[in-house]
Amino acid sequence: MLKLSIFSIVSLILIILIMCVIKRFEKNERRLDLYFIISAILTVLIHYSGLIVKFRNGDYFIEDNLFLPVYPCNVMMWVNLALCFLIIKKGKAFRIFATFSMYVGTVCGIIGLCFNTNFLAYPHFSDYSVLKGLLSHVTLIFSSLYIGLFGYIKIDTIKNLTALLIGACILILCSVVSNQILILMGRDTVNGMFLRPNAEYPFASFYTISLVGLALYFAFTTIYEALRYKEDAWFRKIGKKEENERDFN
Repeated sequence: MLKLSIFSIVSLILIILIMCVIKRFEKNERRLDLYFIISAILTVLIHYSGLIVKFRNGDYFIEDNLFLPVYPCNVMMWVNLALCFLIIKKGKAFRIFATFSMYVGTVCGIIGLCFNTNFLAYPHFSDYSVLKGLLSHVTLIFSSLYIGLFGYIKIDTIKNLTALLIGACILILCSVVSNQILILMGRDTVNGMFLRPNAEYPFASFYTISLVGLALYFAFTTIYEALRYKEDAWFRKIGKKEENERDFN
């Protein structure tokens, strides 16, 4: 666990440092878009690079998460790749998926990096299948966090809920469809989204995790709006609206 903690902390520090350098010296919008595109594509390439090693070693079995979005991080990887095609026009679809990526992709990436089960089971950086899993989470964090720190979306506690709801539906749909495909293939299903309670942690389900996440989301975004937007924070707007309605009546 110590090695994983050190790797995770160093990786997160490097992500922040790289972003600070980009923020300081890069002002061209197209090149800023390009940095996101590179990191999103790099995540996919690293994720699949392990196949080269496997095939060279004569292992031709392909894990479920290499052809199906069975885990949240798999979903977020493909969401970021889709954003590469939407980032030029930055329309409504881009804003929805970018918002989903910024919140969920960043959190999933950090959890997948700091509590990487593959590394904890075999804590050796010399195993490329383990190392590439860590590196792909690092680039996933960079991609999703980049969306928020470079102003591609605006933190709006109430409006952003729509994107999060759509994102939750996408996660559920990916899990259900993936498991149906695995059943047809004769493979065991994967409870990657925790739609079923975990045997070891019965309270850890998609729904309880979502409720806790929603509570934390409201807490952090409300504090952010109070500090950044001040009188335009969502709860103050609601207060002003109710006050105006009382005055009107």
